[in-house]
Amino acid sequence: MRAGYTVEPDYPLTLFATPNDDRWTSISAAMSRISAPAAWDLTTGSSAANSPIVCIIDTGINYGHPDLAANVHPNKGFNAITGLSGTACNDDNSHGSHCAGTIGAIGNNGQGVAGVQWSARMLGCKFMDSQGSGYTSDAVECVRYCREQGAKITSNSWGGGGFSQALYDEIAISNAAGHLFIAAAGNDNANTDTSASYPSNYALANVISVGASDDSDARASFSNYGATTVDLFAPGVGITSTVLGSAYASYSGTSMATPHVAGAAALIWGYNPSLTAADVKRILMASVDPIAGLKG
Repeated sequence: MRAGYTVEPDYPLTLFATPNDDRWTSISAAMSRISAPAAWDLTTGSSAANSPIVCIIDTGINYGHPDLAANVHPNKGFNAITGLSGTACNDDNSHGSHCAGTIGAIGNNGQGVAGVQWSARMLGCKFMDSQGSGYTSDAVECVRYCREQGAKITSNSWGGGGFSQALYDEIAISNAAGHLFIAAAGNDNANTDTSASYPSNYALANVISVGASDDSDARASFSNYGATTVDLFAPGVGITSTVLGSAYASYSGTSMATPHVAGAAALIWGYNPSLTAADVKRILMASVDPIAGLKG
């Protein structure tokens, strides 16, 4: 042995996978802050029949977008406004498509962005119109639809109004069925421990309330917060993702933070399908970085 050398384990080292998508630099900071490249060394998601379905309850999904089409479930989705299925759930606003791109834009295809899952099974349920407005009764119908279609996860970047017993009860049924309901905490710069924001404030075990953080891992200026009612924060400022046509755009909001968590949940669940919803939530909560400025 040469002088100055020590005996120690010779650890195996690996690269952190990064996709070749041409807008990768616009999302790399956000994806790195949730440790997505490290996770991608284990799995980049799957569109196989046994992989988890993520149902996006929103304004619909742009099924024709070249960075989304292959990762959309064959059933496409349901339009709770019209009562029609399939392409009737097509997005006419962009909000739902933006969320879909963060969850599951096709990765490593040389174009656009990559979702937290490069391969995914995304289903849409449209209850908000082209102006981004909808009704609680249609949201209830979407929660039911997603569960009945076998979705394990719903991504919910919406809120408003007061406590709804009907919506609470439907989410509770999904809780009993082993589904995760991941919800935006809201953009009112309010403490939701004292000023409730629904549906993220529903005290159910399957609800994960998501606040938005900025590029410095600080709370975004608009994001709601709450020591007991906001579970975690995720990137939500200047997030680039898919919109209408074949385009991309940068949006901010807890709406943009939520799909990062939904995508991560699907990545975990797909890697280990034997996990329960409670297991996935526990893993997510245990893997966050403790940030002093985000406590409470």
